[in-house]
Amino acid sequence: MVRHVIMVRHGQARNNVERKLAGRMDGVPLTPEGVRQAQYAARMLASAGVSAIYSSPIERAAETARMISEECGVPVTIDERLTEIDMGKFTGMTFEEVVSGHDDIFAKFYGGDVEIAHKGVETFEQVRRRVTGIVSEVLSGGGDADGGSEGAVGNNDDDNGNAVLVTHMDPIKAMLGEIAGISPERLLHAEIANAALNVFRREADGSLSLLALNVMDAARFAENG
Repeated sequence: MVRHVIMVRHGQARNNVERKLAGRMDGVPLTPEGVRQAQYAARMLASAGVSAIYSSPIERAAETARMISEECGVPVTIDERLTEIDMGKFTGMTFEEVVSGHDDIFAKFYGGDVEIAHKGVETFEQVRRRVTGIVSEVLSGGGDADGGSEGAVGNNDDDNGNAVLVTHMDPIKAMLGEIAGISPERLLHAEIANAALNVFRREADGSLSLLALNVMDAARFAENG
């Protein structure tokens, strides 16, 4: 039985440095710093009793998951439900370009404004549904569910430890909102650090509670002031 679900954001990638909304674009790898961050996260997880690793198919997440896999000796299963948000018409734009041309667009995203869908962007509710779907499935050890992909969660006799899900910032924020009841306004300003561990504990009744947030090298908390 899975005891903890550990959600890991990918290490720093080129789009993070360039402040671009990469979405599902190809060719956005980890930076050298991102590789170091992912390696540190992998070392932290090496003694965490990891029994399963699932990853977004996006390069920066899959690369992070590979390093965790090598350190933990556990194979990676790719699952589309952990993928990055489809940024629609904003794909490839910088944050500054988006904000200057579309006032309060990020607040509208977390708040569920219909304008988001009209721009071709996946809604936060859609993100929440797919992420909670895979988490529920990981906890139950059930078969492939709607929204999954080839190689998605299935019955596994080894599901007796901690499951690692390597994904992106907003899927993790969606779980925070679901489990901790964080409002859309506070999620807007919440920061999920690159390659940080976010741990959800399985309670006796099968529900999840938030155990730890943004676990990483303590020195990184002092970065950028």
